[in-house]
Amino acid sequence: MEMDNSLETITQFNLTKSQIDSFACKVLDEIDTGNYNPLAIHLCLKAMEELVKRLKDGIADQVLAEAGKYGKQFDYLGSRIQLSERRTYDFSCDSTWCELDKTKKQREEMLKHITQPVADPETGEMIYPAQFKITPVITISLPR
Repeated sequence: MEMDNSLETITQFNLTKSQIDSFACKVLDEIDTGNYNPLAIHLCLKAMEELVKRLKDGIADQVLAEAGKYGKQFDYLGSRIQLSERRTYDFSCDSTWCELDKTKKQREEMLKHITQPVADPETGEMIYPAQFKITPVITISLPR
């Protein structure tokens, strides 16, 4: 695979949402014609997903540093860029939360394994099995 122009190829893909929609429709139409094997296209897309994830992870710090030069909110190559912060919480330091989480997981496991409604022997409350749906999936392991 020729990689000398890798970044040239990536930078040509600066598309608007409408261009992405148009491109996707064209690709799907081409697949619908039967001229392309959808499984082969899916494998290519899987490889592209892996590539995009690795590249984004690899440049995340550099992207933030570069964007920081322009301020908190700015337009760049036609796109609106906004720098902000996301707050995440870790509740695992709270013993009550941990116990509730454990209890919830135990309840979920119990609900997965009953097939008919049953009465709780202590409260008489009816306990119904968890509802589920089955969705076909495909799992892909790319070669090394």
